[in-house]
Amino acid sequence: AMLTKQIRQTAYAMLLPTDWQIVRQVETETAADQSVLTKRAAIRSAHTSNLAAINAAVDTPALAALQFTWPTEDNNV
Repeated sequence: AMLTKQIRQTAYAMLLPTDWQIVRQVETETAADQSVLTKRAAIRSAHTSNLAAINAAVDTPALAALQFTWPTEDNNV
């Protein structure tokens, strides 16, 4: 439960700085930057993959060995 909370918090923190563009898009129909949409999609994908890895771990050593990945400023994967 602690690892899944950490994954959710990391995704939230990564999405938060661009939330304003999504709100602006909804409220004013001003399109968000495509690079922002791509980055947000990559963050959500990483969130899903990281949670799946946690759920697939069969024991504590398997959980301890997990390496979580997140998009960086240099890449969108």
